[in-house]
Amino acid sequence: MNRSASKFTMVGLMVSGILFAGTACASNQSGADSAAGPAGDVAPSSSPGPEVDPLTSVTTIVVRPEALELMDESGSLVASLTYEDPLAAMLGALSVVVGEEPATASYEGGLERPAGQTYSWAGLTLTDYLPPEGKFLGESDYSLDFTAGQVGDGVAITTESGSTVGDDMDAVADELGLSVNRDFASAGHLFFLIEVGPELTTPAGDNIEYPNAWAVHVSSTSGSGVINNIGAPVNLSHWVS
Repeated sequence: MNRSASKFTMVGLMVSGILFAGTACASNQSGADSAAGPAGDVAPSSSPGPEVDPLTSVTTIVVRPEALELMDESGSLVASLTYEDPLAAMLGALSVVVGEEPATASYEGGLERPAGQTYSWAGLTLTDYLPPEGKFLGESDYSLDFTAGQVGDGVAITTESGSTVGDDMDAVADELGLSVNRDFASAGHLFFLIEVGPELTTPAGDNIEYPNAWAVHVSSTSGSGVINNIGAPVNLSHWVS
């Protein structure tokens, strides 16, 4: 082989390689500069939007013996509001779910009911009980009464079994194998406990007909025989008829 020719050939290849590499680098740099845009341009960063309260996704309130279960459209639990939660926390959560603040009013107590304060939305009333010291020991700190099948902007109200305001009282009781209390039927008042929670460790009341437990109470007071009130929590072992 001719060593001189080989030498020049090798030099030529090296020069060609250097020129090709330089051209490629220039091309890549040009592409990068083009992608980056004119000097000084910076792509705007997206700022985070305002946080959305999960409670605004609630579409159903399920009334249970020990808590309200707030569900979204998919049937997932958004939050559980126990009746032992502070009053302010319960009111705040319900105001978000319903979409407005409640109207408030005070009332005087009597022999069968302690004095208290009511917080009302259309179809829903929360009663905060203010009993005298040592009286009405079987009452919860507050209770809720639902008198419509929906509250706020279409938030459905239901019991664990799926019953709601407007359902036929006897049909619901028959389906669940329960008995309707007709002691006050002559006055147009029918009721039964649609769901009962676990037995309490606190002293029971004198009414042995009912368990010493928090429960969900449904009633019909219109004479029509349909449920027009769903209330919780109640402990009817302390109820004296």
